[in-house]
Amino acid sequence: MALVAVTPARASQAGSGTVSQILTIAETNSVLFIQTGTRTTVPTCGQANPSRWAIAAGTPFGQAQLAVLLTAYAQRKQVTIVGMNSCYRQSDTESVQYIVIND
Repeated sequence: MALVAVTPARASQAGSGTVSQILTIAETNSVLFIQTGTRTTVPTCGQANPSRWAIAAGTPFGQAQLAVLLTAYAQRKQVTIVGMNSCYRQSDTESVQYIVIND
C-alpha cells in the first residue's frame, strides 16, 4: 500500500488595503470588488484580475461577508482579504474566504 501525501492548496491573501469599485452581478448572485492590498500568489483563474475579489451574495455567508465589506467601505477602513484559491463564483476572479477589517 502506497502512502499519498496531500498538500492543501494555498489560498492567496491581500494585505491591508482599501475597497473600491463594488459591482453586483445578477446572473451569478455575485458581488465583485477591488482591494488595493498587495497580493500573495493569485490562482491561475484570477490572474487577469489580480486586485479583484468575488463574494457569493446569494448565500447567508456571502451576505455576511458583504455586510463586512460594505461596513469597511462606508467607514473607509482598510481590510485584509483571504481567498479560496478558486474562482468558483466568477470564472476570472478569486472567491473570498474571509475579510478582516483592520483597525
